[in-house]
Amino acid sequence: MILLLAAGLNSTRALCVAENQSFPPIQGWTLVVDSMVYTPDNLWNIIDGAADAFLLYGFEDLHTAAYVSPDSADVRAELYRHSSLPNAFGIYSQERKPEYNFIDIATEGYIEDGVLNFLCGTYYVKLTSHTTGPRGLAALRSVGEKLVSSLHQERTFPWQLSLLPSEKKIQKSESYIADSYLGYSFFRSAYVAQYDSGGKVQLFVMDFGSPAAAGAALGRYMEALKVPNKQIQDGQYALADPNNGTIGVLLEKQYVCGVVNCEKEKGRNEYLAMLQRSLASQK
Repeated sequence: MILLLAAGLNSTRALCVAENQSFPPIQGWTLVVDSMVYTPDNLWNIIDGAADAFLLYGFEDLHTAAYVSPDSADVRAELYRHSSLPNAFGIYSQERKPEYNFIDIATEGYIEDGVLNFLCGTYYVKLTSHTTGPRGLAALRSVGEKLVSSLHQERTFPWQLSLLPSEKKIQKSESYIADSYLGYSFFRSAYVAQYDSGGKVQLFVMDFGSPAAAGAALGRYMEALKVPNKQIQDGQYALADPNNGTIGVLLEKQYVCGVVNCEKEKGRNEYLAMLQRSLASQK
């Protein structure tokens, strides 16, 4: 509906909404800003199947608009604003894959025919176009770069990603799991990445803010696994999880870290040593 409306307008009649500076005008382009603002109460109206995932990552509001270039290339822009950089990165990371065609825009983004998605501070920006080929890709880039300038966000990832070792890590495989990591409600705010050439091994880091809170979370995990946990202290643990296999766990101060999908003890210990060195380098 928005794109059809935009296509029918002359560029001199562009609708530039003063109260929403997130959508800057582009000289010669038609801009139509949707008056509807989506919030956690009505997000289902526009992305019914995916709304729950966005809400899990602190979704606050969504503004949409349509751009049409002088040569009739269309771009629909969706600005998803989240409560924090980790949450915006989290939802972005759920939809990207290491093999995508990444480009230099904002913090990070990827592009393909008809789609440009990128992370920009607390915003997850999604652009789509019906115009295919080089003309459509150029239009997506033009709108994307203009939006980045308008949003005034810092180009940075959550600092917690630096706690994940760089050695053997598969590039662009990092993600943030806001809730119920490994299927347990007490495991929250997990930063994870895939490792080794096949991407089967996963390392994770959770910062609980204090040694007491970290120890309590590990205790609840051990309790769920029916493992005796009378003395929980900093160190390594190999825990048999019926749903996830043997998990190598490292408890160090406020951090609960570990390795998943690595059944060989030697390999688990090597990855746990990598995690320990990475944590030490942050001090």
